[in-house]
Amino acid sequence: MFKKRSLPLDKLTARRQGVVKPRLHKFPPLRKRWAASHEPVEDDAVAAPDPAEYQKQLQEGFSEGVNQGFAQGMEEGKEEGYQEGARLGFEDGMRKGLAEGKQQARQQFLDAAEPFEHITANVQRFLESYEQRRREELLQLVGESDAAGYSLRAVATPNAAAGVGGRGINQPAAAAGTDPRAAE
Repeated sequence: MFKKRSLPLDKLTARRQGVVKPRLHKFPPLRKRWAASHEPVEDDAVAAPDPAEYQKQLQEGFSEGVNQGFAQGMEEGKEEGYQEGARLGFEDGMRKGLAEGKQQARQQFLDAAEPFEHITANVQRFLESYEQRRREELLQLVGESDAAGYSLRAVATPNAAAGVGGRGINQPAAAAGTDPRAAE
């Protein structure tokens, strides 16, 4: 069935001799050979198929090609779909995870800030009560100084501090001779 090829190895280039192995057999053609007079050449190796047989083989080949193409397309589609689904799922998961992480971080921040809000409120109350106590102490001191005969008005006037026209600092009103409350 196969014919020997008569191609000597020395005709191949040096580069191709190491890479290419020459075929020792020549395969028969897939179609009928025609002679110069357009008449089919009868060859023992090539038998002309029956047109009905040829049509049947063509249909079988077409069906097989369609089925193989469909199966290959389905397999490639499945693989591409799986890869795309995995990518989209990963991106969606990352997006949801980021949003959830931000929400958790915000909640943790608010939870951590709550004790500080209580502390600042306590400090504010303490400062207000401290200021109130200082005012009360100042009023008590003023009340005691009035009871002892000291007047803040006399102490606060510039002439009184200089000793001109009034009593000096920390001098009782009785020592100066006049009571400023009585003059009013």
